[in-house]
Amino acid sequence: MIQRLGERPWWGHRGQLIGASFALWLATTLAPAPAIAWVEQKIDLGVAADSLAVDAGGDVIAGGHSFFQVVKFAGGNGAEMWRQFIYGTGYTDNEPEAPQVAVDGAGDVVAAGNTDDGFYSTRRDFTVAKFAGATGNEQWRQVINGTRNEDDAALAVTVDGAGDVIAVGDLDNTGTLNDFVVLKLAGDTGTELWRREIDGGPPDPYPYLD
Repeated sequence: MIQRLGERPWWGHRGQLIGASFALWLATTLAPAPAIAWVEQKIDLGVAADSLAVDAGGDVIAGGHSFFQVVKFAGGNGAEMWRQFIYGTGYTDNEPEAPQVAVDGAGDVVAAGNTDDGFYSTRRDFTVAKFAGATGNEQWRQVINGTRNEDDAALAVTVDGAGDVIAVGDLDNTGTLNDFVVLKLAGDTGTELWRREIDGGPPDPYPYLD
């Protein structure tokens, strides 16, 4: 796709920037107008970029799907530095929640979304993972399943001043269905420090399906 400067970017379904449009938006957002610093275009089938963070060195981290995907680009020229995928243990026909990304004070990357463990297991599970900023190596992963074994997701993530990770999203629980959840994880190990769940609505109208 060719897009001229000044045109609005092409947004896909659910507000996702697609393909070359995302690359152009990324470049024009980071560079002083009207110059474009660089454009890095990924044409992998089915990939959409959904989140963006910039580390202290000016390098760019993008989260997207297919699957749970995190990519780091050099801030100076857009060269891909590393790419990581997280795969669940199964497959459903639902689209994954692409990871939201954040960077801690050491430059390591935290991503939060969901992973797929299959129709006959726990379906899609709330997932938070941490990657080494320099190499992309996975440092830890937390996968959390609601008690109804349905679709769960982390929808936003941040890192506090101590380097601990706070993620929010929803868990599908027996009797209460989709519940709002906030949890805090230790930044160095991913150990869950605390969790708060808030009932998302009326009682489950179909308890016999649980």
